[in-house]
Amino acid sequence: MSTTDDKRGMDELERRLKQLARTEVRVGVLQPTPTDDGESTVAVVAAAHEHGTRHVPQRSFIGRTIDGEREKIAGLQAQAIDRVLAGELGVEQAAGAVGAKVASMIRGTIRSSVPPPLAPATVKAKGGNSRTLIESGQLLRSIAFEVGEEAAGG
Repeated sequence: MSTTDDKRGMDELERRLKQLARTEVRVGVLQPTPTDDGESTVAVVAAAHEHGTRHVPQRSFIGRTIDGEREKIAGLQAQAIDRVLAGELGVEQAAGAVGAKVASMIRGTIRSSVPPPLAPATVKAKGGNSRTLIESGQLLRSIAFEVGEEAAGG
């Protein structure tokens, strides 16, 4: 019985590792969708809440999620990588699964009514609704993910 040097398995593993290294998942408000009133875009409103402005207190829903779920997200990434390296999932499929889960986590944070609470005048203007970040649901519906290659200079 003879032994042959078959490195096809290693070549495939190396190809998957290189593809993983080039792949990124972006999660958040990714499209320049106009707000329902047409005065701005959902991305601008999201940035105002995420970082705060002179007139809008910071209600970080993306950073709060990423920070609060860091270990869970790292576990999802590790599982995805393991499944790609085992040949169970393609890179884009695995990255998409992670992106979908993180987007769901961010929507959960929005639904939780991120502090600080609304000012009494704002609650009154919203007809008694004191939930933050949700008025029409447009921000919630705008949370999405996309999988792509890492930008140059990454």
